[in-house]
Amino acid sequence: MTPAMPRGREHRSVPMKTAEAIEAMIRARGLAPGDQLPAQRTLAQDLGISRPSLREALSVLETLGVVRIEIGRGVFVAPREDGPRAPSWRFGESFTLAEVFEMRLAVEGLAALLAAPRMPQPAREALAASAQAMGNAARRGDVVGAAEADTVFHDLVVAHCGNRLLQEVHGRTHALTTESQRVPMVARDSLFDTTDEHFAILAAFVERNGERARAAMEAHIRAAAGRAGIHLGAGPAVPMLQAVP
Repeated sequence: MTPAMPRGREHRSVPMKTAEAIEAMIRARGLAPGDQLPAQRTLAQDLGISRPSLREALSVLETLGVVRIEIGRGVFVAPREDGPRAPSWRFGESFTLAEVFEMRLAVEGLAALLAAPRMPQPAREALAASAQAMGNAARRGDVVGAAEADTVFHDLVVAHCGNRLLQEVHGRTHALTTESQRVPMVARDSLFDTTDEHFAILAAFVERNGERARAAMEAHIRAAAGRAGIHLGAGPAVPMLQAVP
């Protein structure tokens, strides 16, 4: 089964809508790093969502560096990060973050090569819109909005590569892929780097230049991995940062 076409913001999942609502609440209330959020039961009631959806939203926000979850204590606003740190990776029992970036390098690089000459004009316009949306989100400090635009951008590339096996792999690993996209966003300043890299990929798509699109996509994934503390060199990917005790 091939993955569904990327959907707009009106079709966002409940956890992503919830993550955005919580991020907006933090800003609106002027909560500072270290401030505690309301109890999860209260948050779920106030937002009108289930506890599982709330937990998923909080996991997203923790990966993005917006909140810190302390078992038995609660949820707290996380300190802003402007540089690299040891990544938070919740799929570590199954796959390392390095393995996911290596997989993405292979799958998304080839997908870009194939999609650039094939993508129809409406999809190119959607690709441009998602790149612009990420830039807008970065400028207003909306990390959840930036993460959503990032996912749409990459999903569009794979959706139009014309290879069902690549789409199958992408679909089956989508949760891993999207989580790996969020990890580097902990460093807020990196959002602008990611936006620039997306526009470089977009330029290759505008030219319908597959080789340039692959090179730009691979450069972007290598840079994103680097921002997450992973070096994708000629040999095995290895962490560049020591874990935070």
